[in-house]
Amino acid sequence: MGENSILERLWNSSGPIVLFGASVAGRKIRGLLKKHNPAPQHIVFCDNYKHGVEPITNTAIISPNELCNYKDAIICICIMSPALHEEVRTQLVNFGFSSNQIIEYPVLAEAFKENYELLWSDMEDSYDWTQNQPWIAEMSKWIDDDDHSVIDYGAGACYLKQCLRSDVTYISTDYIARSDETVVFDYNKDPFPNICADVGFMAFSLQSAIDWESLLAHVCRASNRKVIIGNAIMFPGSETLILVGGQTNFYSDAPIIQTMEKNGFVLQEKKIAKWGDGSISELAMLLFAKC
Repeated sequence: MGENSILERLWNSSGPIVLFGASVAGRKIRGLLKKHNPAPQHIVFCDNYKHGVEPITNTAIISPNELCNYKDAIICICIMSPALHEEVRTQLVNFGFSSNQIIEYPVLAEAFKENYELLWSDMEDSYDWTQNQPWIAEMSKWIDDDDHSVIDYGAGACYLKQCLRSDVTYISTDYIARSDETVVFDYNKDPFPNICADVGFMAFSLQSAIDWESLLAHVCRASNRKVIIGNAIMFPGSETLILVGGQTNFYSDAPIIQTMEKNGFVLQEKKIAKWGDGSISELAMLLFAKC
């Protein structure tokens, strides 16, 4: 089925549309559907882990068991993770949905390609980033008395700065200016800035880099003593994939560790924490020291 025919089906559908996956990708697809066709359409989310109402869009979330009430629906799989995506597709087939009813995530993203890109702003506006403060505080404990300057990559609200000693020079970077002091650069568009510090700190923003290996190489060049990384690790697997929409999905911290070793930094310590309820992903907190 061609891209135009897929969009026409979605634009012109008089029946329900189920977006399987009540998260960033699902919200993005819903927004594009509403933008093109603001007339009321029966759109609901379905999710294996979330229930009730999706708070950002105020859209109902049904459970997979409720799909029996949507036998004539178009089902859009809005899940970026290939492993979880395949699991959901099998689930839908077992529920009796035909392949003609199921539109898979890569096909959706390709059909919407002129308008579709998962921007960092999509994540920024749909996630409570204050939840990350305890993890940032935990990782900041690796910054010791011999560290006198820190570069915070993807600094956001600069939570790290609140954890530092008053004598530590703090350099914040982000894709937009958060303050007059922000070094502005977009990982995927701009040249790397000519900055350096004792510590390179990156929490929760590595997945936004398409060429994440080049970004880590820059961080290593800019860091004189150590690099601290916090990153979501998706279950299961042991590979790294560049996903449709410009997000990098890590199934293991091994590629990060290997890339850091290539650039002269070795893993010194690792801590694992639950991400959300721990059912989909975990958070790896990694401390690297310069060889």
